[in-house]
Amino acid sequence: MDFATKCVKGKCKETFANADRTPIFQNNLYKAGGDNFYSRYGNVNARELGNQLAYMYNRPNLPCHIVSSGMSAITIMVEALYKQRLETDKYWAKQDRYKIILPVDLYEETKEYFKYIDSSLEIVYVDLHEITKLESALSNNTLLVFLESISNPLYDGYDLLSICRATHKYNKAKVAVDNTLLTSYYYNPFHYGADIVVESLAKCTCGFGDVMAGMILGLDCKKLLALRGDVVSPFSCWLLQRSIPTLPIRMDRVTDSAMKVVDYLKAKTPNVRWYGKGGLITFSFEDSEVHKKIIENCQMIFNGYAFGYEETLILLNWSGYCIMKPPYESHIRLSIGLEAPKDIISDLDQAITKALEGN
Repeated sequence: MDFATKCVKGKCKETFANADRTPIFQNNLYKAGGDNFYSRYGNVNARELGNQLAYMYNRPNLPCHIVSSGMSAITIMVEALYKQRLETDKYWAKQDRYKIILPVDLYEETKEYFKYIDSSLEIVYVDLHEITKLESALSNNTLLVFLESISNPLYDGYDLLSICRATHKYNKAKVAVDNTLLTSYYYNPFHYGADIVVESLAKCTCGFGDVMAGMILGLDCKKLLALRGDVVSPFSCWLLQRSIPTLPIRMDRVTDSAMKVVDYLKAKTPNVRWYGKGGLITFSFEDSEVHKKIIENCQMIFNGYAFGYEETLILLNWSGYCIMKPPYESHIRLSIGLEAPKDIISDLDQAITKALEGN
């Protein structure tokens, strides 16, 4: 089936009351002995959402877990992978540490998480845009190479096929990809050899800013999730399934609008970054005060710390928060929404014009 058809037809495998979509099973307890018996171990709606997401990635046989957020997906994935590797490496010396390789341009809050665990794991940052540097960093104790489908907020892509080939020479090392920015519609990391995919479902996949959830696809975390009690409510899962049929339409709309906004911005400053797909744009002027004024002057565009919503969002990022190209003190991140592009451009134009004039 075409991807758009999968988004619509993959939504329901329940036959209860002959419904055309999964009802909301808002209960904690199920009859003992079945697939569901207590909601700390999962619920029907989470299972059905996981089945649909796996179907969209063309991996219906892989385990797919729905967790409380994108960051939760990353942390649980790392812990489950670490525990499973320890169980298979009975001979591994306790004083040795497994290695996780990360890109230097990784999302900053993901970096913050790895700072917390660097005592039990060896964390190595590598420029993954250069495969020879990755090859030099890989070793027999490599547990994981983790990267984003495109870097946030610089929007650079990677040669994932080469990264996977290099990593899999060490047969126990895995490659995991955070695919939040592109989603399964624009990019499927499994096609290039990735072992695990995670997403923050709260962003583009949801698209409406009313759900917090994450996904782990390709790794069995069931036991750990039950012990953690990391459960997403049935209603949140139902809302996510409501959003999925419009995913291709929304992604194409924001891409088309982003192209128009990028053309406008490039006439104002050469410092504009966009991947060519999706709605995330970064741009900068040489004066951070101008950036502040631009955001203050926006009338329609909402100043908010998120992306992938139905409304256009704008945010000021400082150089301490991420790697800058060029290395100005700050830059502006813009997440294009579903408004008419002419209205987005009109609001940006009046905000930028006033800011450059010192207002």
